[in-house]
Amino acid sequence: MTTFQMKDLFAYLAVPGPDLLLRDYGRCAFPLLEQHLNQVPLGRALVLDFKGVSVMDTSFADEAVLELVLKLIAGEYGDRFLILGEPSPATVENLEGTIARRRVKAAILARGEGRLGIIGDVEPNMVDAWQKTKRSGTLTARQLADELGLEINAASMRLLKLHKLRLLAREEELSAAGRQHVYRFPQ
Repeated sequence: MTTFQMKDLFAYLAVPGPDLLLRDYGRCAFPLLEQHLNQVPLGRALVLDFKGVSVMDTSFADEAVLELVLKLIAGEYGDRFLILGEPSPATVENLEGTIARRRVKAAILARGEGRLGIIGDVEPNMVDAWQKTKRSGTLTARQLADELGLEINAASMRLLKLHKLRLLAREEELSAAGRQHVYRFPQ
């Protein structure tokens, strides 16, 4: 994983910190964050590390972070991923509020206190598939179908949707049984 220290934005934006506030500053920060994301190797994640940032408000989140997430989901950055590292509870709440206010189908991975979670709007059945991947480390559609008693197509669609939301990485694997996709967390 590649890490970008969000507190470095204070110098870049010429603001004192410890808060990332205002829509205009979010717009100014976006190109820098986008540049860092584009430098991440395909199949890998950029971690936006929030240590040293007290809060990111909804306006800044909308223009900087949510914009990155939406472009990721649209496939504009290829097979790359984004993870928030150590966001404050207020930052998480503001990002959730931004996603809800915009009424977009978006989610982002967040790591804090040693745990990985999802911020945003994800259907409960997909969260279940995500949790199963989290517990096992990797998951195939066949494994998910067997565990949940689903048709293979239903299991495959759940995992594919999680991949398209950039919440799971996907690799193709060839075996004696044929071709299958293996899902895991981005690295």
